[in-house]
Amino acid sequence: MKKLSEAIAERLKSLMEEKGQSPTQLAQKSRLAAKTVSNILAAKSEKFCLTTLNKILKGLGVTYEEFFQGELFALENLEDTRWDKE
Repeated sequence: MKKLSEAIAERLKSLMEEKGQSPTQLAQKSRLAAKTVSNILAAKSEKFCLTTLNKILKGLGVTYEEFFQGELFALENLEDTRWDKE
């Protein structure tokens, strides 16, 4: 099981490779600081706002549907990080 931040980082890396984009290019196209993109790609950012994800997806030229498709984001494949686990 993966944390959501790890799944996001993995998907971003895959899309960047498909599109031939470096982290620096993604930061420029997304209009984000290189450090922000670097932290997300390293799964260091457990939480970041949807506005940031929106900028990244625009920089990659993909929709939310395209980004979140596949088994990587299936709920049963993601670690439950809630404090109040049952």
